[in-house]
Formats: sequence, structure tokens, C-alpha cells
Amino acid sequence: MNAQPSDIPDRLLASFPDGPELLMPRVNEVLLDDCDFPKKAVLYHPGEHYLGWAPSAALYGTPLGGAYNDPLEFLFSVEDVDVHSTSTWVYGEDSDDPAGESRVFAGYYVDSEWAAHATSLAEKLHGLCSKLADGSVWYRRSFWTGARGDLPPKYDGSLLGAPHLTHRDALTEVDYAKRSILGTLGYLAWYLSVAELGGKLDPAEDEYLRSLRLLERPKAGVIYDLGRDFHEANFLHLAWNEVPVHYRWTDVEESDGRFRRLSPSYWAEYCSLRESTDGDDEVRIEDFPSYAKWRGDLERYDWFFQDLRAGKRGKEINPRSFKPGWEYRIIDFRLWGARTVTHWETIRAYSEKFKGSIAQTPYGTVCTFFRQNPRSPQEPAMLRERPEGHANELTDFATAEIGPAEGEDEVFYESTVRVREMAKNKWAPRPGRTFNSFDGRLDSVGTTTGARKKRRTARGEAAPSEPSSSYGEVRSHSSLMERLGPVHAPGFTPPRPALSDTTSEVALTSEWARAIASGSRAHTNVRQGVVSISSGSSKRQRAESPDSCEGPSVAGESFAEEFAEAERAREVIEGHPTGSAIPYQQDVRMAGPWTERASPRESPDVEVIPDRATAVLQVEQWARKVTEVTPSIGGYAGLFWDLTWLSVAVLVCDDERSALRMKAYAACTPGVESITDVMEIAIRFGLPFEIYIPTSRARDFARGRPVGALDQDTLDALYAPGYRDTLLTFGGGGAVLYEQYRGLLNALLRRPHAIAFIYAGGVLRFIAEAYDRRLVHRLVEGPSLQVTEHMAGRTRLLRRGSKEEFFVTDRVSNSEVSLLLGHVAGTKATNDTWLWPPPEVMESESLYMRGYLSGGAYRILSNLRDDIMTKKKYIWRTRADWKEYFRNGQRGSFAPAVVPSKPDFDEGARLFERTFPIKWMNQNIVDIAIPEDFEPLARD
Repeated sequence: MNAQPSDIPDRLLASFPDGPELLMPRVNEVLLDDCDFPKKAVLYHPGEHYLGWAPSAALYGTPLGGAYNDPLEFLFSVEDVDVHSTSTWVYGEDSDDPAGESRVFAGYYVDSEWAAHATSLAEKLHGLCSKLADGSVWYRRSFWTGARGDLPPKYDGSLLGAPHLTHRDALTEVDYAKRSILGTLGYLAWYLSVAELGGKLDPAEDEYLRSLRLLERPKAGVIYDLGRDFHEANFLHLAWNEVPVHYRWTDVEESDGRFRRLSPSYWAEYCSLRESTDGDDEVRIEDFPSYAKWRGDLERYDWFFQDLRAGKRGKEINPRSFKPGWEYRIIDFRLWGARTVTHWETIRAYSEKFKGSIAQTPYGTVCTFFRQNPRSPQEPAMLRERPEGHANELTDFATAEIGPAEGEDEVFYESTVRVREMAKNKWAPRPGRTFNSFDGRLDSVGTTTGARKKRRTARGEAAPSEPSSSYGEVRSHSSLMERLGPVHAPGFTPPRPALSDTTSEVALTSEWARAIASGSRAHTNVRQGVVSISSGSSKRQRAESPDSCEGPSVAGESFAEEFAEAERAREVIEGHPTGSAIPYQQDVRMAGPWTERASPRESPDVEVIPDRATAVLQVEQWARKVTEVTPSIGGYAGLFWDLTWLSVAVLVCDDERSALRMKAYAACTPGVESITDVMEIAIRFGLPFEIYIPTSRARDFARGRPVGALDQDTLDALYAPGYRDTLLTFGGGGAVLYEQYRGLLNALLRRPHAIAFIYAGGVLRFIAEAYDRRLVHRLVEGPSLQVTEHMAGRTRLLRRGSKEEFFVTDRVSNSEVSLLLGHVAGTKATNDTWLWPPPEVMESESLYMRGYLSGGAYRILSNLRDDIMTKKKYIWRTRADWKEYFRNGQRGSFAPAVVPSKPDFDEGARLFERTFPIKWMNQNIVDIAIPEDFEPLARD
């Protein structure tokens, strides 16, 4: 699918190895200096990664009796499709004179039966792709191209049935149709390798897709540029599915120890040792003749080519690096993912088993481990066992994967393959860099110090020394990249050259093959010999190609200009001095997130955002100023929301800042597919919101364990009017006062309506969860007895459509809030004191606390938790003491880089008004669709 044999010079064909056995069995080939052209493989690009999975041969052989035994047989036929010319009789000026009749050529047509069959198949396969994409969350929110960015383009069957000027034009259209269908089949084959159909298709469609047996067919193969694509390559996954893998090997790769395990000499020795043992004994690296020479490189890099020099071995990590108050996340190369660690003792235990490093970032502490050792029987299962038949072939390829322990249900564990395919870009290592662990975008590369890469701030400024995207770069030493032509941006449809009678077949095939191979990739090097196609016209033009065995590059001239303009616009957006994607007009009327959208006629100067991708980019740029849009933080694991409750519940968010932040999480966070995901992230960040249900439906949710007589009496008294809580009394302070506090607090958190502390967010959510982590799990089960039995919750009147209705939710009283904060009332001689900071004081005095628990606010509260729970420092502070406490913790180098202000949120309100208007108020939660529809303010 990348080049035809006619494109390859004879000298290269003569040196092309026929089935080399140097690398992974039946999978890899090395492209040496004298052999740059695999016969069928496709140059890798994340926007069209599926092309290498396209079938390259029929499954059953030749047709039987004129019918297609294999429904895909016609795609691989070497015989030309029947193309016939037609002509018509026309009359001269005098239509009554038969002598004036003449025959006029009408064009060449593809066989109508073949054209109908190909068009029908193309539409059917593309429909399957669309259904699978719509039903797949991790694909729809793809990390590397955005929403559904890498769906194969749909083939336009009308071009196949149209008349063509020459016989060659018609055959070229036939070949283009074949390759478009093969690309769609490649996507389907890749999808089947990483996901189950799971009822996404109708039974007939499911049966048809399985009947194609795509995973059993030979594949076209993929070409990797190791220096650019190594963090994308899932070699084990490709090996298991027998997809041929090719990569160029030059002196540059030979001198870089990073890729030592992929060198031809390494695998030649490996295969030689395997043959000498007849495949019975395991091959050890130490037995290689050249092991002494390679040992340094092999120990320096792990299998995913990450430099290990920055890591430390086991117990060499300083125990003082671990602070109980910090939050830790493990990044694991084996699983290509990250997970939060609840207890800091766990992370310290991991450091004794794994080689890793610890780094402080503005968002938390990141522990990166470079290898995963085989687990012990006591550890939870994380991986599936290898597919049968591959264990021996890949013994030296990676550490054996351990299956579920006895008694564990393996259904709930995803395979390594799927996990890596889902998140490979999100956690991809890059040369000379650590992970940018809190941003999955390709153009935001985290340095070893955690600083983001500087971006250009104005149009026309010189490009930085390092490209913003690892896919816009063509390495100067790689003649493979030059031969395979330019790279185009996702979404670009490759032009198909027009053909004339004088066209050289070799040059023609070269042009056409490169146009197909280019697909939709980012153009970076436009050379002469460009093929262009005018918009809105079927007329194609081809510039004269230079005399070269390579053939010309293919790209649209207009596209090159548009792409360059888009890149400059992106730079202006990202580097705008105000931090805004587009300077907003100051006269746009916006009173808040729940107000009606302004009419375009009332604000004519508001610039329209053209598409969803631009809108998401602008929202993300704004969100970085007011919140931490960090995919790694995510929601809580193992939460099961009661959908019956959510079907009648409504989401209420009175705080404008929280509403805007939740909108940003919904728009920018990869993996968010529903409003429950957004609410879990909101809980994680301590955003205040509430879930109300109609008072008329409250008793429908009365459930749970039976309440005993004693407990029932207690609850009746608790929810009776006039009930007063027992408050703290000073009594000498210190440990005695803390024991009194803990006793009252334990009773408080056992109350059914204590889940309302989670709704409150901020400091209250942090304290309540610090003493009882079950509160979040209790919250997602539905309203408490306070609402369902005693009707003692908070009520409010909400308008839904044309009528108003009372709604109710759980609430906590002011005295309960005071008790949670450890408030001790003052006397005539003393002031009020608090064990925990009052929310209003922290909000006003701490620059880290601006309506949500930022990374800095979380660390401050975690340090307090550590002092109270671990170090037993029971200090009650007055309001003035708390103000001084926060001021001291944010001076100098401890000051936050960005402090959100009201103008920032006003800007966000205007932005969402023009992109994703807030419609969550008074709407049933289950009816809130995520991702949201893009709705520009002004639309034709």
C-alpha cells in the first residue's frame, strides 16, 4: 500500500531479502542502507495507524464458478477490471438530415457490476467502522487525534461510475477504490485486535464482520522510524497478530544504544543460538558472543527504550523522599498507565522492588518505575497470560506475563495489549524526556524538571529548535522518509492525480502510490512535482514530475498554504499574551453560566469559532489558567452510580467557577464519556455541587439495611426540629480535646446525611474523606435517610419547562460544619479557635484555594493531616493565626505561578457561551450527553 514494485530500482529489488529471519519470527524486517522499500508496508503515522493492518492477500484463493468465494477476493486480483469505452450518435445542425449523423466518444467506464459491488462494500464497511467508533469511548476520545480523528475516509463511489477520459484513468480509479476499501478493512482488523464487539453491531453485521476473518489474513505491514515512532510501536501486539514490522537501520541507530535489542546483529546472534538449541532451551542474553560489548547498552535502556540512568535501584531511594502527606501516582511502563496510590507506605514498598525515580511536580509527586518484576502470589493480578503458541517465541522479548491468582476473576483484568493501545500516547516516553504525566497532548512535552516546553508567542517567529510535535519532524539522515514522501495532517484527503495518454506508467504509479501512502499526514516538505486538485471540481491536474526514480512528492498546494496558516494560527492561540485563544469583545453581555445566550445580532463583533477541534483547543488553553486539567487525576475507581436515582435527579451547581471547571473537564479530559465521569472528577478536585431529586419521588429511594429500634430512635431525634449538636469545649486543649473531637466526629460521619460533606467540596470534603473514605461510595448509592425517610434535607424550588417543582437533597447544618472543623467557641477572654482551617479563611487568604482543591491546596491540607494524624500535633488556631499560616506558605518560591481571578472566569463564561453552552441546570442527569455538542454562538 506504499509503493509498487515498478517504483523500486532494480538494484534495490535485487538486494531485497526474501523473507529474512533476522528478527522476531515472521514479523520484523530491517531496512538497511541498500534497501529502502518494503513491498507492501505503510509508513506509520498515528492518524492512520490502521493501514498496516490491511489484508494483503485473499483467504480462499481464486473465485469458484465466477462467484466470489471470498468476498474480498476481487481486491487482490491481478487481472484488470473490465473497462469499456462508449460512444453516442449525434446529429448535425440539420436534425432532419440523417447524413449529418456522427459518432462521438463518450468516455471509458468501469464494469458496472464491479463498480456496484465495490461501492456497496465500501459503504457497508465504513458503516461498521462508524458504529464501532460511536460505541467505543477510548477510541472516540482518542489521545492522539481527538474525537474520531483516525476513522478511515469514506470512499465516494460516484467517481467509480463516472466516465473517464482514458483507459488508464479508469484503472487508476479502480485501484484507488481497492486501496480505500483495504484501508477500511485495516481499521476493522486493528479494532478486532484490541477490543471486543460487545453488542455494538447488529447480529447480522457481527456475523458478517467475523466471516471476513480479518485477523487470519496476511497483513500489509508497517514501517517505523525508530527515532520518531518508537514510543508508538507495540511490538508484542503486532507480533501476536502477525503484522509485518519494518524499520530502517543506519549508523545512527547502530550508535544509539537505545535500540540495541532491535539491531540486525543482535537478532542474528539470537536466531543462531535458537537454532543451535533446536528451540528447546531458553536463549540467555549472557550467552551472546557480543554480550560484553552490548552489556552497557542493554543495562542502560529497558525494553521500551527509556534511559534508566536517572533511575535508582531499590533501597537506594532516600526514605526521606517519601512524605505521608503527599499524593503519589505510579507510572508503569509495562501497563502504559498510571494509578493513584492511597497510602504512602505502598509507594515506599514499591521502591524496594522496582527501579525508579521520584519527582515533585506542581500537581503532586510522581513515582516513575522503569520495570515491573514478576509479582508474588500476594500481589493482585494485572496482566493476562500470553496467547497460546507465543510463549516460546518471545521468551527473550519481555518478562513473562503473570495471569490472575487463584480465585481471582480474570474477566475484570484487561490485557496488556488493550491497555497499551488505549493509553499509549498518553504515557509515551520521548527521547531525552521524562513523561509529561499530567498532559496527554503530543505537543506538550514535559522536561526532566517538569517545566512545559516554551512555545512561540507571535506569528512569524522562528521555529524552536525542537518541533512541537514529534510527527512533524523528518530526520535528515533518513532517506526512507524522503523516499516515502511528505507527511500530511489528520483529516487531509489525498488527491488523486489526473492521467493523460502521455503519462509515463512508472511515474504515474509512483505519484498515485505516494498519494495513497500519504493519507492524512502533516505536510512538512513540499517539493516540486506537486499534484493539485481544485476544490468543487472533478477536474484533476498533474504537474510534470522530475526525472527521478523516487517520483515526486504529493500534496495539495492549497493545502500546504492552509496547513502553514493553521500552524501559525495555533502558535498565536497558544502564545497569546492574554492567555486567550481569541481576544473577546468587552461588550458581550454575560451575567453567568445559567443565563440565556446572547443573540448574534446583539454582539456582532464576536468571532465565530469554526469547528469543534478549535473550540476544544481554546477551552483547554483557558482551562490551564484556572484549573488543573490533568487526565491522571481522574475520578474514583470502583464507583457504581445508581442509574435509577440519576434518572430523576438533577445537577445543581450554584458556584459559577465550579460550573465552568466542570465544563472544562467534560471538554478536555481524555476518557470522559459521561456526566458521572465529570462528577467524579469534580469530587476529586473538591468542586461544590449538589444532586437534587423531586420531593414527590423521595420515598421511592428508601432502601438500605433495616434500622434497629435504638438506631431509629436516634435518627428520629436527630432529624426532629430543634435538635442541637454537642459542641467542643476547650477543657485544657491538646490530646484531651482531640479525643473529644474524634469521638464526636466519628458519630457525625456515621450519620446518613454525612455524604453532604462531599457535596460541599473544598476543605469540608477533604476533612470528611480523611476520616472516612467510604463517604464517596455512600454518596453514589443515592440520597440518604434524611431525604427518603425524614424529608429533612435542603429543599429548593426549580423550574422545569413550564412548571415549578420542589426538589430535595442531603444537607449538613452549620453546627455539624463547625464540629467537622474542630471549632471551639471563644469566651470573653479568648477567641474562637479551629483545628482545621475555616473554608472562608482559606478561600480568601490562600492563593492556592480558588474554588477547588488545586495541587497546592491539597498539599497544604495533606501536611495538616500529617501533623494531626501522624505527628499528633494538635494545634487549635484563631482566625488570625490561620491567615498568617497561609500567608507564610505562599511567599517567594512557594507562590503559585498562576492565581485565577474573576476576569479569567468571565472570559471562560464567554468562551463556553460560544462553544459548549451550559445546559446542565434542571436537566435529568442521565440525559446530559458527554461529549457535548459543539454550538457556536453564530451559525449560518
